[in-house]
Amino acid sequence: MDPSQDNIFDLATFLLQHKKYVGALDDSIKIFRYGVGQYPRSSRMMVGLGVALYANSQYDEAVRVLCAAADLNPSDRRPVQFLGRVSRVSPELEPEVNGRLRDFAERYPDNAATNYFYAPNLWEREGGQSGKDVDKIERLLNKAKALSPGWYEPHYLGVVYEAQNCDGDAIAEMNRAVKIDPEFFPAHYRLAVLYKRAGRKTEAAAEAAAVRRLKGKDEEEQASHDVTR
Repeated sequence: MDPSQDNIFDLATFLLQHKKYVGALDDSIKIFRYGVGQYPRSSRMMVGLGVALYANSQYDEAVRVLCAAADLNPSDRRPVQFLGRVSRVSPELEPEVNGRLRDFAERYPDNAATNYFYAPNLWEREGGQSGKDVDKIERLLNKAKALSPGWYEPHYLGVVYEAQNCDGDAIAEMNRAVKIDPEFFPAHYRLAVLYKRAGRKTEAAAEAAAVRRLKGKDEEEQASHDVTR
């Protein structure tokens, strides 16, 4: 009745959040596509479409749409944040994603999100080992931590320490992450591994229990929630 940008976005997002119902996800994509057609300069609408496509396992198109959203409005960091989360689902588009994450990190050096999302991407490109960019990755993550102390994800730095056999530092970082967000599954998993390797059986058992509790959490559900923020 009133197809404003906000109403189209809200309806499509509502359907995305209730994608478990038959036809809801397809309808969400259809409405987001309509919204992009009506408001082609809206990066928010394009991000919504990208997330809906991702939730529907249309990964290549999702990444293309998010790249287009990032190009459309370089001051809007939401497209890049989602690109950082889904960057590895479309191998053929990784060079395009890498370039955008790098550009945003350089353009907004004092933003925690742009520093963080570029770091794991760079780490994966290095093969998760002590490559030439490890120092740069540590700087990016430490800067993200300093800029946003209450954000758990930059403590991904623990993975970097673990790969360098600095298990004590890795445990400290992962513990900081789960203290901020007790639902952070990857940190619990790495802690279970690290504690077991260190012979700390009680802590390892506790983290293994946390892993079992959190296992099965759907990353797509988190993505559909994040788009409304």
